[in-house]
Amino acid sequence: MKDMRSDGAEGVEGAEGVEGTETALRLPRVVMPLAPANAAAPMAVPWRVIALGALLPWSVSRLAYLLLTPLAGILPQFPGSTRGPGFLGVWQRFDTNWYISIATYGYHIPQQIAFFPFFPALIKLFSFLTGGNMLVAALLVSNLSALAALIAVGGFAAWEARDAGMARWTMLALLIYPWSFFLVAAYTEGLFITFSALCLLFARQGRWRWAGVMALLAGATRPTGAALIIPLAWEWLRQRGLLQPEQWRALLRAGRLQVAHHWLLNLWSAARTHWQGVLAVAAVPAFILGLGVFAGIHFHHPLLIVNVRRDYWGLVSMPVWVSFPREVIGIFRAPLGGWKQTVMVLDVLCLVAATGAVIALARRMPIMYTLYMLGLIYLCVAQPAAPPATQVYQGPGRYLMASIPLFPALGVVLERHPRWRVALICVGLALQCYLGIRFMTGKLME
Repeated sequence: MKDMRSDGAEGVEGAEGVEGTETALRLPRVVMPLAPANAAAPMAVPWRVIALGALLPWSVSRLAYLLLTPLAGILPQFPGSTRGPGFLGVWQRFDTNWYISIATYGYHIPQQIAFFPFFPALIKLFSFLTGGNMLVAALLVSNLSALAALIAVGGFAAWEARDAGMARWTMLALLIYPWSFFLVAAYTEGLFITFSALCLLFARQGRWRWAGVMALLAGATRPTGAALIIPLAWEWLRQRGLLQPEQWRALLRAGRLQVAHHWLLNLWSAARTHWQGVLAVAAVPAFILGLGVFAGIHFHHPLLIVNVRRDYWGLVSMPVWVSFPREVIGIFRAPLGGWKQTVMVLDVLCLVAATGAVIALARRMPIMYTLYMLGLIYLCVAQPAAPPATQVYQGPGRYLMASIPLFPALGVVLERHPRWRVALICVGLALQCYLGIRFMTGKLME
């Protein structure tokens, strides 16, 4: 895969007048260039080819889980766990029940506000196709979203690498991720990955209207949509020429007040002429604000959306240098070889691996993607369980499924290193099978 660190805005689509770098350094001028004059021509993403390539692995993985479903149904169920009725009842677990409840009755208790509305809305819509069976509708939405997620991540990788062949390896990397059974379960992972991948892709292409739509849908799907805010703002400022080191060095020689004056003039001019990008950056905060207004009217608690995880789920804000040692100590305190210890170890390994990958790739990835990954990792550790809970972090392995910029890098490993390929596929699928069966027998993943 080619070096993705191409922050010169090459390949940006929709440029409305491209000027040279020299023009950008003239202090009195407030209209900044979108991209250098020698920007590379954009690659058209071969969506049809990628979609056809995604169908086979998606179908095989769905068939595999369909065969595992009756096996999980006859295995001993975890004491105290509940399951839905019928053949597919083993998939009606944990958060799925919350989504189905919202789809059926709407938001009627405060705890539900932690689950954002777009996925339940789709369940309600698809229930008209399933004769009112909410579980089947939820699984249908989730699995179709999984196909869309594969296509979106594949398109993202193909465009960034300028190589359509990277799509296949990137989709495989996503499918072998140990927590990818959540792309089968009635959870929001498929939807969120789809919207986030397309949002990042459209922003890089300069298609800010579509980036805004995808950001809004990602924010309406789950709270981790907040990870898109800073990356979108950075990318918009970069494409407007407001983050050029040469410009800042030239302006600094004129004095700090003049720096601020000219930068604000440039910002105001860019906001007026390229307002679609401003709306894209504001999409997630606007949705969260709207949901807060709804909570204030419906539950008479306008800050419920901020405090719900603390007040109803026992999660608190804690710096990572406090929470991470607690998680490591909890691993040693958990029963040796038990379920809780296994999940905690895997969660910590995923956090460490993702953080290490971001550090290793920081010089090669666009800064936008580094910011996105740092935001996603932060959200994974920002609200751990309060003492005396043994398991401190709640599902970082699942949340890190949205590490969209890292899957192309893993795809490169799968493509170029056959020995690693075999090992990663075998280990990934074995862990995924183990975790998936545990989920279907009532083991909580958090």
